[in-house]
Amino acid sequence: MSATANTGSGSRLLDLPAELREYVCHPALTAPIPINILSPGGKTAAALTQTCRQLRHETINTFYAHNTFQLNVTSTTTSTALTWLRAIETEHIQQIPKLIITFSANAPTQQQRDDAAKARVNHPWPPLSFPDVSSLHAAAMGSVIAKTRLQGPGRDFAQAVIRTGVARERIEVDDQHVIDADETVRDVREFFERGMRGILGRSRVEASAGSM
Repeated sequence: MSATANTGSGSRLLDLPAELREYVCHPALTAPIPINILSPGGKTAAALTQTCRQLRHETINTFYAHNTFQLNVTSTTTSTALTWLRAIETEHIQQIPKLIITFSANAPTQQQRDDAAKARVNHPWPPLSFPDVSSLHAAAMGSVIAKTRLQGPGRDFAQAVIRTGVARERIEVDDQHVIDADETVRDVREFFERGMRGILGRSRVEASAGSM
């Protein structure tokens, strides 16, 4: 069933009583599983909310208030995730019952899979190498420096998510895919969680201080 703004013949959704429209629209606005915003087939809004002004006004609250949303954050989708959150009006983002944030590695492209397969064929047994003490020290120092640089992005991402208006207690971090993620993504996840704990901790302290 479609909702159109023209005056053609036949039954239209807008001709139905408001209560009946709500009953008819609800299945098209809600999903039984989390809506993965950043997946190739993910939807950022239900089609009905984009049909006409009247239907958007009647359906947009249901879409945000009755769905769980999921953001699959990789090393290349962080900015896209924040762009989606910032584009939602504060009134609606505060209606989101749960926002699941997962961290995982970027899916390899077909070219990357082909290159990896070719490398396994050409070099099935890579030569053994034994690093000396100086190279091990350099690698360890490099790892420490890399983690230090990631503290900022992880913390900033957590703060940016909070600033969009999502209720803190409604944010859930899903560790299911972290084992498959590269080290960079795992570190950003770690610092994101630290940032969230810090923000939550400050929030509780401020709340208790305000009640005294």
